Amino acid sequence: MAPVGRRASYDEIIELAGLSAAAAALCVSRPAVSNMLNGRADLSERMALRLEEAFGARMDGVMRVQSACDIAQARKRQKEGGACSGEHRSLTVAALTRDVSAAR
Repeated sequence: MAPVGRRASYDEIIELAGLSAAAAALCVSRPAVSNMLNGRADLSERMALRLEEAFGARMDGVMRVQSACDIAQARKRQKEGGACSGEHRSLTVAALTRDVSAAR
C-alpha cells in the first residue's frame, strides 16, 4: 500500500507516462522524478505547476495532497515522540510565551 498522500497521486500520473517520459515532460532529470516518487524530495510549488502544465493535474489539488501528506507525517512523528515531547515542549512553550509577552 502506498504512503498517505504524495506517492499514490504521483505514481498514478507517472505510471501513465513512464518515468523517462514524465521527466522529459516536466523538464527535469529522471533522478529528480524518482526522488520525488520515493519521498527523498518534497514537492515544490514549481514542480506542482509543472505537473499541472504537463499532465493536467491541478496545482492546487496537488499541493493540497502534499500538505495533507506532510501533516500526516508530522502527526505520526509526534506520536512516536519525535517532534517536541516532555520537558522540551514545556520549555519551548514557556519561551514562546515570554517572546509574545515581550513583543506587546
